[in-house]
Amino acid sequence: MASNALGSIVDVKEVARMAHAAGAEVFLDAVHYAPHGALDVQDLDCDYLVCSVTKIFAPHMGLFGASVRPWKRSSHFARISFQPGADEN
Repeated sequence: MASNALGSIVDVKEVARMAHAAGAEVFLDAVHYAPHGALDVQDLDCDYLVCSVTKIFAPHMGLFGASVRPWKRSSHFARISFQPGADEN
């Protein structure tokens, strides 16, 4: 989305439009942009968004957001079982 090293800001909406047109999902790392501007994930049209909230003076933890679009589109996710202890032997 943005680069602290280069000072560039990527047109995420256009990249997301092209990616979705090709059937791809969009994973957005907003760590360098979050402290400098508002993030409207619906407007950006990303499928996944991550950020380190330490950049906005919050505790040391991460932020992850996901759109429901990939989950609805993939039959793989419909088969996943999230039962506690299911993988324990």
